[in-house]
Amino acid sequence: MVNNVNIKSTLLLFLFFIYENSFYGCNLINSTLQGHSRYVISLILLLYCVISVKYIQYIPKGIKQCFWAIVLIPIISMVNCFYIQNQPFELSILTWLGHNAHFLFLFVLFFYKIKINEIVVAIRMFAIIYSILSIVQVINPSFQILFATFNEDGSLFMRNGIVRIVMPGSSFVLFAYIESLYRFFENRKKIYLFLIVFFLVSIYLRQTRQLFLAIFIVSTIMTIHSFKETRNKTYIFTFVIILIIAVLMNFDSLFGAFISQTKDEFNDSDYNRWVAYDYFFNEIFSNIFVFFFGMGKAALNSSFAKKIEELWVYDGISRNDVGIVGEWYTFGLFYVLSYLRLCYSIVIKHRRYIYPLVRYFVICSFCHCMFIFPLDDTVLWSCIIYISIKSINTNDSSFNRHNKSLYQSGVLGIK
Repeated sequence: MVNNVNIKSTLLLFLFFIYENSFYGCNLINSTLQGHSRYVISLILLLYCVISVKYIQYIPKGIKQCFWAIVLIPIISMVNCFYIQNQPFELSILTWLGHNAHFLFLFVLFFYKIKINEIVVAIRMFAIIYSILSIVQVINPSFQILFATFNEDGSLFMRNGIVRIVMPGSSFVLFAYIESLYRFFENRKKIYLFLIVFFLVSIYLRQTRQLFLAIFIVSTIMTIHSFKETRNKTYIFTFVIILIIAVLMNFDSLFGAFISQTKDEFNDSDYNRWVAYDYFFNEIFSNIFVFFFGMGKAALNSSFAKKIEELWVYDGISRNDVGIVGEWYTFGLFYVLSYLRLCYSIVIKHRRYIYPLVRYFVICSFCHCMFIFPLDDTVLWSCIIYISIKSINTNDSSFNRHNKSLYQSGVLGIK
């Protein structure tokens, strides 16, 4: 697989992924400077969008509509943000440039004719470094000052007796885990078994129960599919049995604290996440315009942002804790429906033509969307959409004939 990639393109993708994820959340990076640089990057992406506009005709209609809705609906939300939260349009525009505009990275991928394998290898490289940094923080406490998250009192962000690793970029690790599991079922090489365990350890250190559940669901689906398709069923069956036995033997040490914590939280009527669901649902249904187009995204240092911060500080309510409901509150029903339709297009409508890794990743992301909304990783999802488009153009014969000229130019090659 590595032999089929352009080293320069792959390395540049890898470095851009690091930049987009705030250099793994390194505390030495000037966040203000990086925030300003994102505006510059957005303007460059807008330029690529203009010069690459010819590629729009090769995007399947359903995916095209979802993509533009995800990019443009937040602009409509600025109106609600202005009239309800008194947030100036210029601040909302800067917020859009710093986040949603980065979906336009799709056109950079088109312009440079990036191969699917190059994207996958770059994601794997990012995930490997992410996992190394996660594990090193637990092994070497002195390293934690660079990447660990701190509480307001200066203490480390702990859960279940160990440092909780909350570096940005965990979705890349999820994709890399799914890719490794898929490759292992495909060719049963030991290196992929090592990567499976390696990425799982990294995800475990994040200590997010919703991710565990999503991984369990997608891993089960992948195992069933692999069991149906492979001739050597004994090998897959043995691997699964050994994995189940290993988990059961260490179940209490691995998940006992999580289960105890979850029980305590569900027994507590003031459990913050459920209070947050109630709060944001009330906000959504209180205004017809907010219902359809959202309240808009709070700009840094605005009065709206201070209101959001006070909700967290005094009431423990956070938009980030309620996933798709929080996104509904921010950008409205049409934005959420666009995400759901995108998932439908990739997983169901075009399932025969789309790269399996993408389908499995979208399923996994959907499984945790009620708690962690996937589209916050804009560049990763622009890659997911790009791979989906290339897969359809390559594998769907009816779409292939319509776009024959594109194949002749070599733009949509998959090798």
